[in-house]
Amino acid sequence: MSSDRTSAAQRIKIQHRAESEVMRYARPDPMTGIKPHALWAKHVHNVDLDPMQVLKMQEMDDHENTVDFSCLSGRAKPR
Repeated sequence: MSSDRTSAAQRIKIQHRAESEVMRYARPDPMTGIKPHALWAKHVHNVDLDPMQVLKMQEMDDHENTVDFSCLSGRAKPR
């Protein structure tokens, strides 16, 4: 039964592999400097972003103090 368990070394190896896969889509395009947000969302969360969501993510990359509250539909809006 203990052979079915994942060792600490195996967990670390799996964690590093998963992180490198996620970061593969987080790198900006070398030509444009734009991050591929739509590909990242599809790869990591298996969701398709609409064009406005991609534009908002790009705006948040460009302007540090930008916040996206669009996901709060149906809930109380922040003040």
